[in-house]
Amino acid sequence: MSAPDTPIIGSDSTGAGVLRISNTRRWVIVELLFLASLINYFDRATISFALPLISKDLNLGPEAKGILLSAFFWSYALMQIPLGTCADRFNLRWLYAGALTLWSIAQGLTGFAGSLALLIFFRIILGIGEAIYLVGGTKVVSLFFPISERGFPCGLFDFGTRTGLVLEGLILPWMLDQFGWRTTFAFVGFAALLWLVPWFWIFPARIRSSHISISRGGRVVQVLAANGAIVGGLIGLLSALGYLGFLNQVTGGLLQSSSPTPWIAAAVTSCNYALMGMLVGVLAGFARTAGKRRDDPAMAQIELARVRVPEPSASNGVFWQNLGAALR
Repeated sequence: MSAPDTPIIGSDSTGAGVLRISNTRRWVIVELLFLASLINYFDRATISFALPLISKDLNLGPEAKGILLSAFFWSYALMQIPLGTCADRFNLRWLYAGALTLWSIAQGLTGFAGSLALLIFFRIILGIGEAIYLVGGTKVVSLFFPISERGFPCGLFDFGTRTGLVLEGLILPWMLDQFGWRTTFAFVGFAALLWLVPWFWIFPARIRSSHISISRGGRVVQVLAANGAIVGGLIGLLSALGYLGFLNQVTGGLLQSSSPTPWIAAAVTSCNYALMGMLVGVLAGFARTAGKRRDDPAMAQIELARVRVPEPSASNGVFWQNLGAALR
């Protein structure tokens, strides 16, 4: 079941097809993506808080705990490209809902695991489902927002990940203390399935749009060379993640080892994520302001020309052949 209005194909300032729905409806979709991102990171990091209880209950040693913590990232990393391909080819209404259902059930069933093997299995399934969050979220934004308006909604739904990390640092220690790790996993996982109700109601049942595509003769290095913002964004993201990891290791780690309760460590770690989230929000605001310049038709043509990759020819073919030889 979905909202009654049917989306139609429109065209943004650069000529790329977007789905025209009401402004309120598309922002509700972004808010649902924000909530899904919050649930995503809340679920994946629950095991970090519950690990002392799990290891005591199942008699896990350091090696077993290391394997358990890394199991999520085995499938999470491997599924990025396949799910990105699926996001381009299949209806995101069902794809995103299916992925969230998969990871929520895996999270809930973790509370019923009685062995290390089952815990690892559920963590791998969790990674498969959660891999949809970024590729699916950015694809959804591209369907309903023109190029000049995508920075803010992308930053908004991704802010849900940082919000989830902040909230779990405040909520999970209390839940684990009151209900134990099994009940906590079951409640956190299965309760997230309620998200599906508004998603199926608000997201269009049928979606089709036309997009700018890179020709078969194009290469990733050509796109990066023509769009410096992509390279800068990747470098900035890696720097931010590295900074976050450093703060968690130095502040959170020291406090966890010296504090009799996890509350102080959780509060300090949560503040670190909040600080980084605020910084990302400020940068997203600058990006949104800069994007307004693209509303000018002349600027739109320039930006579109930067994204397009020309077909191979005798002149540029020699250049890329020489570049490839130099890189080998």
